[in-house]
Amino acid sequence: KAELEDVRNQWRWVDRITDPDIFDCFLSAAVSIKNERDYRRIFPVQVSIIAEILIVNKLLKPFKETLKSEGIKTYELDDKKKKGWRWEKGRPRDPYEVVKKFLYGGRFHSPGLGQWGIFLSDSNDNYIVEKTKLKLFEDFRDYLKVIPEEQRTMWSDDKFIKQLKKLARARNKSAHNSVADMSEVKAIHHLLINDEGKPGILLQAFGFFPEFHGR
Repeated sequence: KAELEDVRNQWRWVDRITDPDIFDCFLSAAVSIKNERDYRRIFPVQVSIIAEILIVNKLLKPFKETLKSEGIKTYELDDKKKKGWRWEKGRPRDPYEVVKKFLYGGRFHSPGLGQWGIFLSDSNDNYIVEKTKLKLFEDFRDYLKVIPEEQRTMWSDDKFIKQLKKLARARNKSAHNSVADMSEVKAIHHLLINDEGKPGILLQAFGFFPEFHGR
């Protein structure tokens, strides 16, 4: 309890996070900073949980609600034609399969951060969008146009997207009987807390603490 109080005293703005799951993950991540092994093992996992909660609740679910049945039929037709598929290990594979299943309603569990990162990165790549001509990319881009500007700017920022990919890699190491390198964890630290002790860009991307946006 003393450690938790120290965290709340150091970053007083944390009490403004009203989602209990995100609040608990933040406290766990922040406490881990004091011990190098805990920092390398716990911090990436807790931050990735926060990222996945926010992506699903604040971005994927609202986008899913805008999809129309005619559009989904087009996506499924694209699937049959294997649009956007890639050759991996000698066979074709759809890199967006898990994201699509979640959006179509055929998958209860949401995609992981790594799977979501691939979709987000490719949907932001003009070359891939033009090459694949996936309607799903077109609709997702249209959806981003109607969300608040500060969030739209963040989700079209290659640097931010690359940070999410780095987070996914660090999280995978920490979650599979290993620990992330210190350099990997430091590289994603500012997603949660920036160098000035203010809310990180991950929280800002979803509209938390607008007074800190861009700082």
